[in-house]
Amino acid sequence: MPLEIGRPISSSVDVVCTSLVPPVIARGRITHFDGLAYDLEIDEPVPPITIGAQVILDLTELQGARVIATISEVQGRRMKAAQKAISEPDKRAFPRLYGSVNLHYRDVNIDENDATVDAWISSGLEAAGESWHTPDPFMNFSVTGLKFEESTTHEIGDILLLSFTIPTSDTTFRCRGKVARCKELPNQSGVAIKNNSIAVEFMDMSPEGREALSEFTLLIQGVLL
Repeated sequence: MPLEIGRPISSSVDVVCTSLVPPVIARGRITHFDGLAYDLEIDEPVPPITIGAQVILDLTELQGARVIATISEVQGRRMKAAQKAISEPDKRAFPRLYGSVNLHYRDVNIDENDATVDAWISSGLEAAGESWHTPDPFMNFSVTGLKFEESTTHEIGDILLLSFTIPTSDTTFRCRGKVARCKELPNQSGVAIKNNSIAVEFMDMSPEGREALSEFTLLIQGVLL
């Protein structure tokens, strides 16, 4: 059942921070929900979660619903988390999950042929002056692709160069990515937002990259189960 809005409540919650390795899970209760933000009271010990951290609120009493949120206040065992989105549990073996992926990406230049891109994928070397974009690392990921928010605009089928790291590996993984979707995000409170939701599919990800993403997926799944 949904949380009551604007009244004192006491509903169990697991607060999961996937940007830490291993991911941290803190158990506690939701004490108030105003429709946009959750007041949380965490059981001891207090986890190392700071203001600005992106977390998953696993609402164990609400049929497994999970909320993507940002920590906006921390006062000892009390925290406030601003809701960003609601994510339904994914039953696939390697589902799309939210986690920390430090991504850099850019368009393929007109003068870059396949050999040049292949050389970059293997070595990471390139000419100076390339313009890379770096979205917020807390994003939706799977072994097949990424979904993130940025201000760049793309057509379906556009090819991007992707370079990223994940918390569970010291390796930088590089590959091509094909844009599967680029959708403008809705305005909030009448303020225009330039950001888009961009989904890309890996085209030539190495077996080592897929294995690392699989391990990261299993680690987060183990925390959420």
